[in-house]
Amino acid sequence: SHPARNFEQNLGDLLAQVAANETGAKQLLLAVEKYGLDDVKCYMNHLLDFGEKSVRRALFNLPKNLEREGKVELDNGAVVKVKLTLKNDSAVEGSSARIDFSGSSGLLNNNFNAPRAVTFAAVLYSVRLLVADNSLPLNEGCLRPLEIIVPDSCCLSAQYPAPVVAGNVEMSMCVTNAILHAFGAIAAAATATSPAASAKAVRAAAGSPGSASPAAAGCDTARSASALLAEPYAPTS
Repeated sequence: SHPARNFEQNLGDLLAQVAANETGAKQLLLAVEKYGLDDVKCYMNHLLDFGEKSVRRALFNLPKNLEREGKVELDNGAVVKVKLTLKNDSAVEGSSARIDFSGSSGLLNNNFNAPRAVTFAAVLYSVRLLVADNSLPLNEGCLRPLEIIVPDSCCLSAQYPAPVVAGNVEMSMCVTNAILHAFGAIAAAATATSPAASAKAVRAAAGSPGSASPAAAGCDTARSASALLAEPYAPTS
């Protein structure tokens, strides 16, 4: 049958995500009401700049002009391969990195594909682990020093109607392992298809003793139903 999962569960997931976005929008409007639009925009830009500077500093402290590859092979024959090229021999402000997934498998005929957004999120997560300052929240500014190459035909740039149910956990952790292996932060996970082992390695690299599960909750009053969407494997920092 289609969809593969229970229809009520699928709908509940969507409602939970909508509720989370609505809550975020309300909180943002409250901040604007309390502090004013100019101040809120100022601090938002400051956060992006802080993310950029923190990542550039982390890249600058790595071996100069490093070129390395990281690869994770899955049990199904798929390969996630990344080539890392650092440019960090002049100054912190100019330090950057190219992260190229061109060597990865093409689109797969199973559900081990990841949308481009998931791949970019895994890159953001991996680079954030290199920053020692635990006060830095994940934000798009961290991606400014990076050139990320993901070919359109790659399993890490899947588009509809490609199946992607395994992309958010298994493939994202493979991307994370490949990147950190290229950076020299960790060795590739012994079992590529084990997200638990992979997540443990990532948490160890982050210096985090455990993990948190951010959740989005929603309530459909018309159907008298509630829903909860939990996302595992997030670091606590």
